[in-house]
Amino acid sequence: PVRRLRLLPGECLLLCSDGLHKFVEDTELVRIIAAATRAGANPEAICRILVRTAQENGSRDDVSAVLVKRHPWFGATLGYWLALALATGLGILLSFRA
Repeated sequence: PVRRLRLLPGECLLLCSDGLHKFVEDTELVRIIAAATRAGANPEAICRILVRTAQENGSRDDVSAVLVKRHPWFGATLGYWLALALATGLGILLSFRA
């Protein structure tokens, strides 16, 4: 099935194989993701923790996980515009010096 979801800023989406979700309870998944996020872990590190937890809980199946986190739109957009302004400003400065 195909579903459209709207993630709010700060929300996460976990896509995982049955090698993970059959061996780690939903409440444990949420606890791990929340604790690791509070500790500043990136999505890749969080996925490693989830995979290791499934293996420690007895999973012998393939274990796959992808974690997506939505950041506030203004952070990326603001960074983009600042970088563009800086690059444009440098370009203008360089053209006057040439």
